[in-house]
Amino acid sequence: MDLMTDTRFPSAKLTLADPAKDSDALDFAHFANTMATLAGTVCVVTAGRGPNRVGRTITSLISLSATPPSLMVSITKNSDLDHTMRAEGGFSVAMLATDQFGISDAFAGQRAPEQRFEIGTWETWPSGRPKLIGAATSIDCRIAGMIELDTHRLFAGVLINAETAHTPPLIWRERGYRHL
Repeated sequence: MDLMTDTRFPSAKLTLADPAKDSDALDFAHFANTMATLAGTVCVVTAGRGPNRVGRTITSLISLSATPPSLMVSITKNSDLDHTMRAEGGFSVAMLATDQFGISDAFAGQRAPEQRFEIGTWETWPSGRPKLIGAATSIDCRIAGMIELDTHRLFAGVLINAETAHTPPLIWRERGYRHL
Protein backbone atom coordinates (compact mmCIF):
# COMPACT_ATOMS: atom_id res chain seq x y z
CA MET A 1 0.00 0.00 0.00
CA ASP A 2 1.39 3.42 -0.90
CA LEU A 3 -0.06 6.05 1.39
CA MET A 4 0.71 8.81 -1.08
CA THR A 5 -1.91 7.43 -3.47
CA ASP A 6 -4.26 5.83 -0.90
CA THR A 7 -7.23 8.18 -0.42
CA ARG A 8 -7.78 6.92 3.14
CA PHE A 9 -4.63 8.82 4.16
CA PRO A 10 -4.89 12.50 3.27
CA SER A 11 -1.67 14.04 2.06
CA ALA A 12 -0.82 17.66 1.43
CA LYS A 13 2.19 19.51 0.12
CA LEU A 14 3.29 22.55 2.11
CA THR A 15 5.20 25.06 0.05
CA LEU A 16 7.35 27.70 1.70
CA ALA A 17 8.19 31.06 0.24
CA ASP A 18 10.92 31.20 -2.38
CA PRO A 19 14.25 31.23 -0.46
CA ALA A 20 15.70 33.58 -3.09
CA LYS A 21 13.10 36.15 -2.03
CA ASP A 22 13.87 35.68 1.68
CA SER A 23 16.82 38.07 1.82
CA ASP A 24 15.96 38.88 5.42
CA ALA A 25 16.04 35.20 6.52
CA LEU A 26 18.70 33.99 8.94
CA ASP A 27 21.72 32.21 7.49
CA PHE A 28 22.02 28.47 8.18
CA ALA A 29 24.60 28.77 11.01
CA HIS A 30 22.54 31.38 12.86
CA PHE A 31 19.38 29.29 12.39
CA ALA A 32 21.13 26.11 13.64
CA ASN A 33 22.52 27.90 16.70
CA THR A 34 19.11 29.38 17.47
CA MET A 35 17.30 26.06 17.19
CA ALA A 36 19.95 24.34 19.34
CA THR A 37 18.47 26.17 22.32
CA LEU A 38 15.16 24.35 21.83
CA ALA A 39 14.95 21.44 24.26
CA GLY A 40 13.34 18.25 22.97
CA THR A 41 12.58 14.78 24.25
CA VAL A 42 14.85 12.26 22.52
CA CYS A 43 12.73 9.69 20.68
CA VAL A 44 13.30 6.72 18.42
CA VAL A 45 10.73 6.28 15.66
CA THR A 46 10.51 2.76 14.26
CA ALA A 47 8.51 0.78 11.73
CA GLY A 48 8.62 -2.62 10.08
CA ARG A 49 8.65 -6.17 11.35
CA GLY A 50 11.27 -8.80 12.09
CA PRO A 51 14.43 -8.34 10.03
CA ASN A 52 12.76 -5.49 8.11
CA ARG A 53 12.64 -3.12 11.09
CA VAL A 54 14.01 0.36 10.62
CA GLY A 55 14.32 3.33 12.93
CA ARG A 56 15.82 6.75 13.55
CA THR A 57 16.48 9.08 16.48
CA ILE A 58 14.42 12.27 16.42
CA THR A 59 13.47 15.21 18.61
CA SER A 60 10.84 16.44 16.15
CA LEU A 61 7.72 15.07 17.83
CA ILE A 62 4.71 17.14 18.80
CA SER A 63 1.42 16.41 20.50
CA LEU A 64 -1.16 17.15 17.83
CA SER A 65 -4.63 16.58 19.28
CA ALA A 66 -6.47 14.90 22.14
CA THR A 67 -9.45 14.08 19.92
CA PRO A 68 -8.46 11.85 18.26
CA PRO A 69 -5.34 11.21 20.36
CA SER A 70 -2.61 12.02 17.88
CA LEU A 71 0.95 13.21 17.42
CA MET A 72 3.18 14.29 14.57
CA VAL A 73 6.74 13.30 13.63
CA SER A 74 9.08 14.66 10.97
CA ILE A 75 10.95 12.06 8.90
CA THR A 76 13.39 12.53 6.01
CA LYS A 77 11.59 11.91 2.72
CA ASN A 78 12.62 8.83 0.73
CA SER A 79 14.54 7.35 3.67
CA ASP A 80 14.08 3.67 4.55
CA LEU A 81 11.98 4.76 7.54
CA ASP A 82 9.75 6.97 5.37
CA HIS A 83 9.17 4.14 2.86
CA THR A 84 8.46 1.57 5.58
CA MET A 85 6.06 3.83 7.49
CA ARG A 86 4.09 4.59 4.33
CA ALA A 87 4.07 0.94 3.20
CA GLU A 88 2.68 -0.39 6.48
CA GLY A 89 0.51 2.59 7.44
CA GLY A 90 1.98 3.11 10.88
CA PHE A 91 4.94 3.63 13.17
CA SER A 92 5.98 3.37 16.79
CA VAL A 93 7.71 5.88 19.03
CA ALA A 94 9.92 5.31 22.07
CA MET A 95 10.47 8.41 24.20
CA LEU A 96 13.81 7.47 25.69
CA ALA A 97 14.58 7.37 29.41
CA THR A 98 17.63 9.20 30.80
CA ASP A 99 19.79 6.05 30.77
CA GLN A 100 19.04 5.20 27.11
CA PHE A 101 21.50 7.57 25.41
CA GLY A 102 23.27 4.54 23.86
CA ILE A 103 20.05 3.65 22.02
CA SER A 104 19.76 7.26 20.85
CA ASP A 105 23.33 7.21 19.54
CA ALA A 106 22.80 3.88 17.75
CA PHE A 107 19.66 5.07 15.96
CA ALA A 108 21.25 8.46 15.19
CA GLY A 109 23.74 6.68 12.98
CA GLN A 110 26.54 5.42 15.23
CA ARG A 111 25.48 1.89 14.33
CA ALA A 112 24.68 0.40 10.94
CA PRO A 113 20.92 0.15 10.32
CA GLU A 114 20.96 -3.65 10.65
CA GLN A 115 22.69 -3.41 14.08
CA ARG A 116 20.49 -0.77 15.72
CA PHE A 117 17.97 -3.18 17.24
CA GLU A 118 20.82 -5.05 18.98
CA ILE A 119 20.87 -2.22 21.54
CA GLY A 120 18.09 -2.32 24.15
CA THR A 121 15.33 -4.86 24.69
CA TRP A 122 12.72 -4.94 21.95
CA GLU A 123 9.29 -6.59 21.86
CA THR A 124 6.39 -5.99 19.48
CA TRP A 125 3.07 -4.19 19.72
CA PRO A 126 -0.05 -6.12 18.66
CA SER A 127 0.39 -4.30 15.31
CA GLY A 128 3.75 -6.08 14.92
CA ARG A 129 5.75 -2.84 15.11
CA PRO A 130 8.80 -2.56 17.41
CA LYS A 131 8.29 -1.70 21.08
CA LEU A 132 11.28 -0.64 23.22
CA ILE A 133 11.19 -1.96 26.78
CA GLY A 134 12.33 0.53 29.45
CA ALA A 135 11.44 3.67 27.50
CA ALA A 136 9.92 6.56 29.43
CA THR A 137 6.92 6.25 27.09
CA SER A 138 6.17 3.83 24.25
CA ILE A 139 3.54 4.56 21.60
CA ASP A 140 2.11 2.71 18.60
CA CYS A 141 0.39 4.76 15.88
CA ARG A 142 -1.51 4.33 12.66
CA ILE A 143 -0.95 7.04 10.08
CA ALA A 144 -3.82 9.50 9.74
CA GLY A 145 -2.25 11.94 7.29
CA MET A 146 0.95 13.44 5.91
CA ILE A 147 2.39 16.77 4.82
CA GLU A 148 5.38 17.04 2.48
CA LEU A 149 7.83 19.85 3.08
CA ASP A 150 10.96 20.03 0.94
CA THR A 151 13.26 17.32 2.37
CA HIS A 152 10.89 15.97 5.04
CA ARG A 153 7.47 14.44 5.46
CA LEU A 154 5.34 15.16 8.52
CA PHE A 155 3.35 12.12 9.63
CA ALA A 156 0.24 12.55 11.77
CA GLY A 157 -0.35 9.39 13.77
CA VAL A 158 -3.37 8.34 15.81
CA LEU A 159 -2.30 6.54 18.98
CA ILE A 160 -3.60 2.97 19.11
CA ASN A 161 -1.46 1.81 22.06
CA ALA A 162 0.62 3.60 24.69
CA GLU A 163 2.53 2.72 27.84
CA THR A 164 4.20 5.16 30.22
CA ALA A 165 6.88 4.10 32.72
CA HIS A 166 6.87 7.45 34.58
CA THR A 167 10.66 7.68 34.40
CA PRO A 168 12.48 10.92 33.51
CA PRO A 169 12.97 11.41 29.75
CA LEU A 170 16.23 11.95 27.93
CA ILE A 171 16.43 15.54 26.66
CA TRP A 172 18.51 17.05 23.82
CA ARG A 173 19.48 20.72 24.07
CA GLU A 174 22.48 22.74 22.86
CA ARG A 175 23.87 19.73 20.98
CA GLY A 176 24.05 17.46 24.02
CA TYR A 177 22.01 15.17 26.27
CA ARG A 178 20.29 16.74 29.25
CA HIS A 179 18.23 15.40 32.12
CA LEU A 180 15.32 16.81 34.06
